[in-house]
Amino acid sequence: MFNTPDEIGAVDVRTRGAKNGVCPLDATALLSLANIPAELTGKNAATATMAVDSGKVGGYLASEIVVGTQVDYTASKTLGTVYQNTTGKLVFVSVSAHSTTASSTLHAVSEANAAPTFIVAYQSVSLAGNVYNVSFFVPKNYYYKVYVDLGTPTLDKWVENVLGV
Repeated sequence: MFNTPDEIGAVDVRTRGAKNGVCPLDATALLSLANIPAELTGKNAATATMAVDSGKVGGYLASEIVVGTQVDYTASKTLGTVYQNTTGKLVFVSVSAHSTTASSTLHAVSEANAAPTFIVAYQSVSLAGNVYNVSFFVPKNYYYKVYVDLGTPTLDKWVENVLGV
């Protein structure tokens, strides 16, 4: 998905075991982290690569992370709307949608600012009708939004996992 590991704070998630474009927490995932806030990675390094099943997420070992609640928000959340993580815990978000326009990109943005613009994940498609997928972590109290730059996409699935650590 990315050419270099230090592009605009991106999270590159490649999964095995994903269903309908949504990566369950127990699927094997490889994360390429760059410029992610230290409270999320647990370090100030600009770049790190780790496997979720053996590395750290949010400063915690994967074995310390417990999926407290998994909720399907497909019916209640919409693309282009800003939400805030008020759970008091780290949240893992997975979103998939169908594009209606060729050469468009699904973006996930998140930061402490109520109008987030910091890109944490994205996927581009070249043909109308293709499926976009983004998965990303949202620290407690951060704001986040998933949107498409062109066209009017159809939301397929929006799932959030509140991580109990």
